[in-house]
Order: sequence, then C-alpha cells, then structure tokens
Amino acid sequence: MKKPRSLDLDGLDGVVHSSAQLTSKANWSGLILPILLIILLAMASFWLRQKLQLPINTASSEETTENTGIKPFSANALQTDLPLRPVDEQRIDQKESVNQATETPQRLDEELALPTEPTGAGYPAATINNSPFTIHFKFNSSKPILASDSETKEMMDVANRCHRLLRITGYTCNLGSDEVNRHLGLARADAVKQVLMNYGISIQRIETVSAGENNPIASNATPSGRAKNRRAELKCLDQ
Repeated sequence: MKKPRSLDLDGLDGVVHSSAQLTSKANWSGLILPILLIILLAMASFWLRQKLQLPINTASSEETTENTGIKPFSANALQTDLPLRPVDEQRIDQKESVNQATETPQRLDEELALPTEPTGAGYPAATINNSPFTIHFKFNSSKPILASDSETKEMMDVANRCHRLLRITGYTCNLGSDEVNRHLGLARADAVKQVLMNYGISIQRIETVSAGENNPIASNATPSGRAKNRRAELKCLDQ
C-alpha cells in the first residue's frame, strides 16, 4: 500500500511543517501591529513635549524678571533703557562753554576801548588823535579843493578839537623834480594854514612841512592814484 501524501501548502515539495511552527508564525504576525502603534505613540509624545517646552521656558524667564528685577539682555535695551547722553549735546555744551570763556576778554577789551574822560569841547580823547584830515589839490596847484561847506566845517572841527599844535604836511605826485615837488608841497600846506587862520585858528598853533612825493597813499602808476597823492594832511599833535 502507498502512504498518503500531505498537502504542500508552502510550495515546497517534500517539506512538511509541523503544527508548532505554524502556531509560532501566527503569533509574530499578531505582534507587529501593537509594536508599530507603541512607536507612533512614543514619537507623538516626544513631539508634544518639545512643543510644550517653549512656553514653560518663557514663563520661567518672566518669573526670574519679576523676582530679581533683572531683564534679559537685548541690543535694543542698550539704546532705550540706559540714560545715555547724546554726543552732539555734549559737544554743544563744550562749544558754549568755550564761547563764554572767550567772550569775557573780548568784552573787557571793548569796554577799555570806550572813551571815559571827554576833553576839549566835549569830544573824547580817542577822536583827537585819529587819522589826519586830508585836503586834495589839482595838478600843479596849491588851491585847496573843499567841495562843500560841510567838508570845510569838518576840517574846522578837527582843528578846534586840537588845543595845542596842528601840523599840516603837503604832498605831491611823482611828476616833476624833487625840488619842485618839495616847494609845491610846502605851498599846499601854507594854503591850508591860511584857511585855518581865516576861521580864527592862531598862527602859533599851526606848523607846516613838505614831504614832496614821499609817502604816497596810492600808486603813482595811474591817474587816479596820482590825484589821491596830491594832498595836504591836517593832524593834531596833542598828546
């Protein structure tokens, strides 16, 4: 008689699996799904824990601030919270202090320059020893050019403010010889002297000299410059 053959369930002829082996395979296939669920739950728990950790740290930092009064470091806090003084404001204050320090000596100089004791006919001493009064002449002429009565009055005011000696110096341009210019300069000084005497100035108070073409006040290279050099200067010699 022939033996009955078992069914070949796994396709392997001649290999017969025992019942214990079949039971073991069934048990392993049933454990795979729970293991996967456990892994997924663990990952979800870790992810939630990471998300919930941020507000917990923030709350702890706020509690630290309230308890200690120390704020966390930030770059903006350096710009707004600290009572820093602007550099430009410090420079302005320094500039104002320097200006105040320099203004005091300048004001003192201005006060010292002011006349304090009037002399003569109420005129300050500073106006007596001022620049000389100038009278001009035409070319090769000793007749003074007094354009108006106001100019004559101004010349007489200078003479009347002087209480001692008046000096009149005559000048010429560079045209002509030295000797001619010296005589012409003296003639111009004498002409101004005569005008002063006509207005009551004593002859003892007047001195006349000639400088000829020396000490020009303008260039003799131009006609306008030579016209300015044909002059006589009236100066008070009061000390």
